[in-house]
Amino acid sequence: MLTAAVVEKAWRAVCRNRGSEAPGIDGVTRQRVIDRIGVDTFIHGIARSLAAGSHQFSTPRAVYIPKPSGGTRRISVLTLRDRVVLMALKLVLETIFEPLFLPSSYGFRPALGPHAAVRAVIGSLTNMNAPVYVATADIAGFFDGVDHELLLGEVSAHVQDPGILALLQRSLALSPTAGIGVPQGSPLSPLLANILLHRLDEQFTPTCDESHRRQDAPRIFYARYADDMTVLVSGRPEDAEDVLGQMRAHLANLRLELAEDKTHIQRVEEGFEMLGFFIKKTADRVDVRPSSRAVDRLKGRLVELARQIPLGVDAGKMRRQIAAITDGFDRYFDI
Repeated sequence: MLTAAVVEKAWRAVCRNRGSEAPGIDGVTRQRVIDRIGVDTFIHGIARSLAAGSHQFSTPRAVYIPKPSGGTRRISVLTLRDRVVLMALKLVLETIFEPLFLPSSYGFRPALGPHAAVRAVIGSLTNMNAPVYVATADIAGFFDGVDHELLLGEVSAHVQDPGILALLQRSLALSPTAGIGVPQGSPLSPLLANILLHRLDEQFTPTCDESHRRQDAPRIFYARYADDMTVLVSGRPEDAEDVLGQMRAHLANLRLELAEDKTHIQRVEEGFEMLGFFIKKTADRVDVRPSSRAVDRLKGRLVELARQIPLGVDAGKMRRQIAAITDGFDRYFDI
């Protein structure tokens, strides 16, 4: 399954990533592979080690970046070789699991993303009868808390290739904590998150067949982007509380829990945040705009840029740097 052709495809995918020039502990960068090692030599060397089952992962280089909510997030900077191996593993597993995933899962999937999730919520808000409550929830320390035993169980239910399973098990040892966690910075981790949380999606994604639905049962719309969940509930506030209670119970089965400080229930008329957007239902429309926190982060980035620009810098260069930040902001929030 992990053929030279798959490894070559993985190499190209890694090279498209902006972080491909960041070296791991071995100091090897994409440019060094191109200039000194040779791309074909690099790719076929990886393919041979995968075929022999002899690939050994290197210890990641740890980098800590500030989180918007405060504190820091640990990012694992893998060697280029390990990134290509994990990307190849992702490509193989994706062909198996993508057909199984539900339309309520939007994060890190082909042709989907945050805009698709937000548009789906807007569309559902337009069609749901009042009163509508929204439950927004986040999983506490999700990527650091993924249970390896449960994850391997989910994968092995659909993958029988012992080489693939052994490679996946070795890759999980890249986590800084034994037995739990997937490294943030690995191209494979978002897919593993979707595989584990697929069980949660199954509990809250309505089926087309509603013949067994109780007449008094609330209608819900559920959307998940990685470890962020948004649930619209057409009914009473107690119904929204019940949905969160069910979510807590299902997450407990996955040895996870909600971040209670980031879990809220509101009337949609009050407005709520989702993936950086502020969404509010009015009498005749749904208003969507950047959240105040997103605007504050933009201002913070511009202030930080101004501090870093030396005196006497070319005005044209400064305008280009500012435009790169503001244009990215405008593109993300153009929905």
